Amino acid sequence: MQSRRGVIDVEDDASEGRPCAARAGPSLVALVLVLSSLLAAGKAAASEDRQWSLTLYGGTLVNADLGEIITEFPPETEDAQLFALALAREFATFGPHLRWEVEGQIVKHLGTQHHWEFNPLVVLRWITFPWDRWADTSAAVGLGVSYATEVPEIEARRHPNTGSERFLAYLMTELSVGIPGAPAFSLVARVHHRSGAWGLFSGVNGASNALALGIKYRF
Repeated sequence: MQSRRGVIDVEDDASEGRPCAARAGPSLVALVLVLSSLLAAGKAAASEDRQWSLTLYGGTLVNADLGEIITEFPPETEDAQLFALALAREFATFGPHLRWEVEGQIVKHLGTQHHWEFNPLVVLRWITFPWDRWADTSAAVGLGVSYATEVPEIEARRHPNTGSERFLAYLMTELSVGIPGAPAFSLVARVHHRSGAWGLFSGVNGASNALALGIKYRF
């Protein structure tokens, strides 16, 4: 029996001869089946040529330029976050080490910024490392353009001389490390960068950087 708040009343169920565990059984079985199916799909994909990937990542904007992220690590953070969903497809190979991909991102900003961001880009990925048999690793750099639904407040504040614009250049770097036992999945670390490309875009110099972590599924 359920209370008005939707919580199962164990005593009432026991008194009616319907154990709570028996009623929860089908839900637990369904959950186990779903998790088993996902793991099976990941193992099956490991034996196939996976040309698509879906990456979900989130991060924090930092008060630092690209170079300062390294020289002043960890950089000062802003009160602003982003969450992104990126769909990519491999479209060309260059020898045994390099892969070309095209990627599209949908990004939502939170905190002091609340706009959306859309980023199409081309990615070059290095896929061979000596330790790949233990942890499949790749490193990538991507270049494209970025459109924000409004001028980002943090970009305009950090660069008062040139301000910012909705439409700018976009750069990302990524390190991806496979999860043992689930080869279709990887943990990723990314730098998410918007800029005016030394004034090429509307005279804007600099813009914003975010450090992000996420998970990638290849299929």
